[in-house]
Amino acid sequence: LCPIRSEETSSPGSSSCQRDLQGTYVTDMSLSDDRVTHIESILDLWSGSLKTNVLTELRKWKLHFIEHHTLEMRQEREKHAADMRQLTNQMENLKELLHTYEISLGRK
Repeated sequence: LCPIRSEETSSPGSSSCQRDLQGTYVTDMSLSDDRVTHIESILDLWSGSLKTNVLTELRKWKLHFIEHHTLEMRQEREKHAADMRQLTNQMENLKELLHTYEISLGRK
Protein backbone atom coordinates (compact mmCIF):
# COMPACT_ATOMS: atom_id res chain seq x y z
CA LEU A 1 0.00 0.00 0.00
CA CYS A 2 1.28 3.45 -0.82
CA PRO A 3 1.09 6.03 1.91
CA ILE A 4 -0.99 9.07 1.12
CA ARG A 5 1.16 12.17 0.83
CA SER A 6 0.28 15.77 0.58
CA GLU A 7 1.38 17.64 -2.51
CA GLU A 8 4.18 19.31 -0.58
CA THR A 9 5.75 16.01 0.34
CA SER A 10 4.90 14.14 -2.82
CA SER A 11 7.80 13.01 -4.85
CA PRO A 12 8.06 11.56 -8.33
CA GLY A 13 8.00 8.10 -6.71
CA SER A 14 4.51 8.63 -5.39
CA SER A 15 3.10 8.88 -8.89
CA SER A 16 4.56 5.46 -9.68
CA CYS A 17 2.69 4.10 -6.68
CA GLN A 18 -0.52 5.56 -8.05
CA ARG A 19 0.22 4.01 -11.45
CA ASP A 20 0.77 0.68 -9.72
CA LEU A 21 -2.60 1.00 -8.03
CA GLN A 22 -4.23 1.88 -11.33
CA GLY A 23 -2.53 -1.08 -12.99
CA THR A 24 -3.69 -3.34 -10.19
CA TYR A 25 -7.19 -1.95 -10.52
CA VAL A 26 -7.22 -2.64 -14.25
CA THR A 27 -5.89 -6.14 -13.63
CA ASP A 28 -8.61 -6.71 -11.04
CA MET A 29 -11.18 -5.49 -13.56
CA SER A 30 -9.89 -7.90 -16.19
CA LEU A 31 -10.08 -10.75 -13.67
CA SER A 32 -13.53 -9.58 -12.82
CA ASP A 33 -14.42 -9.58 -16.53
CA ASP A 34 -13.05 -13.11 -16.80
CA ARG A 35 -15.16 -14.14 -13.87
CA VAL A 36 -18.20 -12.45 -15.38
CA THR A 37 -17.54 -14.24 -18.66
CA HIS A 38 -17.18 -17.53 -16.79
CA ILE A 39 -20.40 -16.90 -14.87
CA GLU A 40 -22.11 -15.95 -18.12
CA SER A 41 -21.03 -19.22 -19.73
CA ILE A 42 -22.21 -21.16 -16.68
CA LEU A 43 -25.58 -19.37 -16.84
CA ASP A 44 -25.82 -20.04 -20.58
CA LEU A 45 -25.14 -23.72 -19.96
CA TRP A 46 -27.60 -23.78 -17.07
CA SER A 47 -30.32 -22.00 -19.04
CA GLY A 48 -29.74 -24.36 -21.97
CA SER A 49 -30.06 -27.33 -19.63
CA LEU A 50 -33.15 -25.82 -18.04
CA LYS A 51 -34.72 -25.27 -21.45
CA THR A 52 -33.91 -28.85 -22.47
CA ASN A 53 -35.32 -30.24 -19.22
CA VAL A 54 -38.50 -28.15 -19.46
CA LEU A 55 -39.09 -29.20 -23.06
CA THR A 56 -38.46 -32.84 -22.14
CA GLU A 57 -40.99 -32.61 -19.31
CA LEU A 58 -43.55 -30.97 -21.61
CA ARG A 59 -43.09 -33.77 -24.15
CA LYS A 60 -43.56 -36.35 -21.36
CA TRP A 61 -46.73 -34.58 -20.20
CA LYS A 62 -48.02 -34.46 -23.77
CA LEU A 63 -47.37 -38.19 -24.26
CA HIS A 64 -48.94 -38.98 -20.88
CA PHE A 65 -52.00 -36.89 -21.79
CA ILE A 66 -52.34 -38.65 -25.15
CA GLU A 67 -51.95 -42.09 -23.53
CA HIS A 68 -54.48 -41.18 -20.83
CA HIS A 69 -56.95 -39.91 -23.43
CA THR A 70 -56.45 -43.04 -25.55
CA LEU A 71 -57.08 -45.24 -22.49
CA GLU A 72 -60.24 -43.29 -21.62
CA MET A 73 -61.51 -43.59 -25.19
CA ARG A 74 -60.82 -47.35 -25.23
CA GLN A 75 -62.68 -47.74 -21.93
CA GLU A 76 -65.61 -45.71 -23.29
CA ARG A 77 -65.72 -47.87 -26.46
CA GLU A 78 -65.64 -51.07 -24.36
CA LYS A 79 -68.39 -49.73 -22.10
CA HIS A 80 -70.45 -48.73 -25.14
CA ALA A 81 -69.94 -52.17 -26.72
CA ALA A 82 -70.99 -53.88 -23.46
CA ASP A 83 -74.08 -51.66 -23.23
CA MET A 84 -74.94 -52.45 -26.86
CA ARG A 85 -74.57 -56.21 -26.23
CA GLN A 86 -76.81 -55.93 -23.19
CA LEU A 87 -79.44 -53.98 -25.15
CA THR A 88 -79.24 -56.47 -28.03
CA ASN A 89 -79.76 -59.37 -25.60
CA GLN A 90 -82.71 -57.59 -24.02
CA MET A 91 -84.22 -56.99 -27.47
CA GLU A 92 -83.76 -60.67 -28.36
CA ASN A 93 -85.39 -61.73 -25.08
CA LEU A 94 -88.29 -59.34 -25.69
CA LYS A 95 -88.69 -60.66 -29.25
CA GLU A 96 -88.82 -64.22 -27.88
CA LEU A 97 -91.33 -63.15 -25.24
CA LEU A 98 -93.44 -61.43 -27.91
CA HIS A 99 -93.26 -64.50 -30.12
CA THR A 100 -94.30 -66.73 -27.18
CA TYR A 101 -97.18 -64.34 -26.41
CA GLU A 102 -98.32 -64.38 -30.06
CA ILE A 103 -98.26 -68.21 -30.04
CA SER A 104 -100.24 -68.20 -26.80
CA LEU A 105 -102.83 -65.83 -28.29
CA GLY A 106 -103.08 -67.99 -31.41
CA ARG A 107 -103.98 -71.01 -29.29
CA LYS A 108 -106.81 -69.26 -27.54
